[in-house]
Amino acid sequence: MVMLPTKNLNNYYMKTIIISDIKSSSNSIITYGLELAKAMESEADVVHIVDPRLTQAQYSSYSDSQSITPLDPMGYPEKLKRELIYAENELNDLLGRETSRLNFPLKVNVVVEEGSIEDKIEKIVDEEPYCLVVVSSEPDGYHFETKDEIYSMVRDSGAMGIIVPPGTAFRTYKKILHPVDFSSKELEKYADLGFFFEAFDPLVHAVSVAQDNDYTELELKSNTWEKIAGDVFLPAKIRTNVLKGDDYTDTVVQYCNRNEYDMIMLFQRKVNVFRKNFKSEVAGHYIENTNLPVLFFYRK
Repeated sequence: MVMLPTKNLNNYYMKTIIISDIKSSSNSIITYGLELAKAMESEADVVHIVDPRLTQAQYSSYSDSQSITPLDPMGYPEKLKRELIYAENELNDLLGRETSRLNFPLKVNVVVEEGSIEDKIEKIVDEEPYCLVVVSSEPDGYHFETKDEIYSMVRDSGAMGIIVPPGTAFRTYKKILHPVDFSSKELEKYADLGFFFEAFDPLVHAVSVAQDNDYTELELKSNTWEKIAGDVFLPAKIRTNVLKGDDYTDTVVQYCNRNEYDMIMLFQRKVNVFRKNFKSEVAGHYIENTNLPVLFFYRK
């Protein structure tokens, strides 16, 4: 039997990491991340990374009160300093309003640094492997230029990432849809999510898709999977179902929209359908057609 971390150990490691999207034209997911952290009773870090490639010397269209005149080039150190100060001030203003409105009970840290968002998140995950990383599903044109960059960051960092559609209102995760292939291999990896299951005590509904000629075999696999997963997912409750359909993702989406889930959960491992296909066309299909947050985790 897989041994889960104890409650005290989970609380010790638990932290919510929110990737700043203050440069985005879409609705921010920062408030969503704060509400998630409050529900989990965890501290929160809001991370904004200034990429040095974006802060090289450039022409300025505004005037600094004394030293910079319009259209004068700003050097790299000056531009970097301005970007860091701007980001910190913007985040402090936003968090001051939102933590007061939410009556946020725990500490919120603002992390504004020069570097790479991918390197920073990977470092955080290495140091705090039980953290949750919250990121918008829409590229902000600053940290991420494409959706593939978002998914690659979550996957390659080994993070347990929650990818959130902009404008999504937070609600407690009581019903989670989990598309799987009902392979029992590496089920023990799910134990890393014990702190998450403990916080929300959800019903995890694991589903797969089969055509008529494969249905009976997959149903037998699902019964075996459910018996093993029942212990691994504690305290979450597990239910399994085999759906009939020709297209896997379309069938899952239709089922999801009929049954009002709060989240979709995807697990990626070395030999898994999601290892091959977890790209923008798959994750994006779930997010865009259900408008639900996706919890995605790949354990190295």
